[in-house]
Amino acid sequence: MKTFSTLLAGTLLSAAVSAQGVITRQHAGQSFFYYAGELQQAFDDAETSPTKDTIIMAGGQYQTATDLYVRTPIVLIGSGVFADSVVAYGGRTIISGNGFHRLYIMEDADSTEVHGIAFVGNIEVKLGNTVPTSDADDVLFSRCEIQGLYLGSGTFGSNVNNALVEQCIINSLNLNQSADPVIRNCVIGEMVSGAATSNAQIEQCMFFNSALNGSTGNEYKNCVFLRNQSNAFVANETDAIFRNNLFVGQSGFSFTIGANATDGGGNLSESPINTVNGAFPQLVSTSYTVFAHGDNYTIATPYQTAGLGGTQIGIYGGARPWKDGLLPFNPHWIELITPSTTVNGTLQGVQIQANTQQP
Repeated sequence: MKTFSTLLAGTLLSAAVSAQGVITRQHAGQSFFYYAGELQQAFDDAETSPTKDTIIMAGGQYQTATDLYVRTPIVLIGSGVFADSVVAYGGRTIISGNGFHRLYIMEDADSTEVHGIAFVGNIEVKLGNTVPTSDADDVLFSRCEIQGLYLGSGTFGSNVNNALVEQCIINSLNLNQSADPVIRNCVIGEMVSGAATSNAQIEQCMFFNSALNGSTGNEYKNCVFLRNQSNAFVANETDAIFRNNLFVGQSGFSFTIGANATDGGGNLSESPINTVNGAFPQLVSTSYTVFAHGDNYTIATPYQTAGLGGTQIGIYGGARPWKDGLLPFNPHWIELITPSTTVNGTLQGVQIQANTQQP
């Protein structure tokens, strides 16, 4: 899908790219610092640890000219992905590629967690490599922005199990035969996959103009599918199940569940995307292809109880609803004000305020 390439543009242009900050690796109560963006070195040093290290990346851009490899369980935390939420950190945490590269989370890195990082430009994220025996289980991505996310090993069979992706912005998502992945409360562009997944659960997500014909065997629940069209749309993904989803298009829009898929019931359609009678009455944006950060995607009243079991459809529903700002779980400075001069050698009137995003 070509139109979704603009979905992340608002975020990318909202802040000037800044220099990379200090990387902190926490191990057994000690902190180790990397001042020149040595991200792979931090990963390698964590590999020698018998426990799960935490690696904290400051705001700024970390550009890599090589592939990056995580070979042991870590918790990787950035400042966040929206510039207006991370002013005190000098910007959001960005990992980008100098040329096309990937961050690989390898088979011995089970239970790795990634929070609050934007993977943009020419870098993608992939669980395992192209070897059929790749196995990275129980990996978590939370409140990240990811250009391309692969929960498997390309066109080869994948042994990746129980991946969890929540409250992320994903341009292109490829499940690649992974087993039992859960994708929830995410903003997604293209769903691509060359092979069937096993028990893939995709819930409370918002899709921007996705064709829904490149994957196999997914179950969609309480999702919103935005379509930039006024005619009938056919959701015909092979062996997919659609339950209590909302399909939104322009005036005159309708949908059907195709012969290759299963209608699990409760699916609805609406038009247009905004205005008082639309899917999102308080939304200013009229785009079906671009997610507008800071706009109001609160869904219309009839759909706040139209999900499974009378629940809310869309990213603000479910057990882990979307949090505006997408800050990671760790406490954050939200304000740091210091005077430009001292008084009797003392810096007075310093103002510091911290906050943390709620689960």
